[in-house]
Amino acid sequence: MFVYAMFAYFRKNNIGENGFAGLDGITTGDLERVCRLFVDADEDDSAIDLFCERLKRSKFIYNFDPAIVRDDLLEFRRKNYLKLGLKSPRDAVVTREEAGKKVGKSYRETLDRISENLVAAKIDLRYDIRRKGDKGGYIFGLEIEPRKIVFE
Repeated sequence: MFVYAMFAYFRKNNIGENGFAGLDGITTGDLERVCRLFVDADEDDSAIDLFCERLKRSKFIYNFDPAIVRDDLLEFRRKNYLKLGLKSPRDAVVTREEAGKKVGKSYRETLDRISENLVAAKIDLRYDIRRKGDKGGYIFGLEIEPRKIVFE
């Protein structure tokens, strides 16, 4: 539901290209704003952390934040540097591209589940998250009219 709400939020607020965004262009700030739809967080509190504290099975959101994914990969490599054939924990590195690919994989898996669930629920696929563009440069979003999107 979170990912669907995120793309609805993008569409409603004209974020990206008319509500369509590349998976690598979704920022921590975007995730924060969408989490605020689900939890009542003070302005100086992390809505992401509050979201994860209050809602069961919500830690998945950390897989969508490239900074967190990069830090987790780096920590794993530093702890397992010998198994990875490194001389020292300081030799462990994680590129932005590598973290971005892992984040993209998490999104793609989630988008596939959303489509499967819409089909299983016999919901019109016009409401599915759409993909535009060419391979490697896809952007995703909803084609629902923004005025029809209401958050309550």
